[in-house]
Amino acid sequence: MKGAISYAEYRTDDARLTIELIKAARRHGAEALNYMALDRIENDEAEGMRLHCSDKLDGTSYVFDARAVVSAAGPWVDKVRGISEQATSKKLHLTKGVHVVVHKKELPVRSPIYFDTKDGRMIFVIPRDKVCYIGTTDTDYHGDLDNVLCTKEDALYLLDNVNSYFEGISISLANVISSWAGLRPLIKEEGKGPTELSRKDEIFIDSNGLISMAGGKLTGFRMMAKKLVDLLQDKGMVNGLKKCLTRDYQIHADPFGSYEEYQAYVNKLINSFGTLGLNYDTSKYLVDNYGKNAASILSDIDQSNDDFDEALIRKEILFTIRYEASVRPDDFFNRRSGLLYFYPERISKYKDVVIDTFAEYFQWDPKFKDRQTLVMMKLINDSINIV
Repeated sequence: MKGAISYAEYRTDDARLTIELIKAARRHGAEALNYMALDRIENDEAEGMRLHCSDKLDGTSYVFDARAVVSAAGPWVDKVRGISEQATSKKLHLTKGVHVVVHKKELPVRSPIYFDTKDGRMIFVIPRDKVCYIGTTDTDYHGDLDNVLCTKEDALYLLDNVNSYFEGISISLANVISSWAGLRPLIKEEGKGPTELSRKDEIFIDSNGLISMAGGKLTGFRMMAKKLVDLLQDKGMVNGLKKCLTRDYQIHADPFGSYEEYQAYVNKLINSFGTLGLNYDTSKYLVDNYGKNAASILSDIDQSNDDFDEALIRKEILFTIRYEASVRPDDFFNRRSGLLYFYPERISKYKDVVIDTFAEYFQWDPKFKDRQTLVMMKLINDSINIV
């Protein structure tokens, strides 16, 4: 062996990162509107652009006037462009990537592992608490953008490669406890297959002035944002806009300065709340997701509830409602907590508690509660049942 590389960003949680970015933007005066759909774009050379939007929760219509409109809609970039009649050509080539999750007892790895496959791709095995997840695939996708699922073919491709690589390991579909699938918004290049396409990012401006960004990778999100902000500033599209400041900006309001500080905080919470039932695994989960805000979640927990985990999940939900714009159970399960994929046993035990907590807070009527329950159950079933 001549050397080795340790990849420190393997545990980036894209959903939590997005939430923290939105929270940071709001601290600097941005207005963030959750579940607001763009229905129509009007263009006026004198007045700029007018956006006709609707609230997907209650159907209320809104109109917004804008000097510049940027679409960073990922796989939906072409759909957003298509809302404007002036944008007809497709820019994206979508590919699907899936991950499957198994218990560590099935694949007892202590550190992330990368290896090449026989067909020239790469697969990662990444430990996370009591599970590890395996990914990913790279296949063309032409289906519903809002219902991307892991198939048996996808899962078997990953499991077969893992079983071939690790001596003594034999994982079957029955061992998969959850899965998820996502789409890569790659830039279209005629004649190239999914693995041949570049992962470069690109900005394109349609004739009506709509600015779109696509391509790229998560690890380069700051540079992609810088390109967009600097473009707006250079072209004078937004008055008074400064050059992008991302280079030296800390996203979280009160970050940990080191791993040692993080570990000390996990132990501090146990010392403070251990008598209520907080153990190491739960303390680590809370700090991993919410940083130092974990203390505020724990501080006013209902001590009269004999089930600590139930009392905790109620407080966790309320925190994400008040500070992270959760409005539906799938927001919490999927895009705030990571429970859907990495802690499915907590979902099966407390799914009724989750739906009841949301219903009580937002005062849902029985019909609306039933609809949200169906949405939640479909999400859970899609994650645990491979099609």
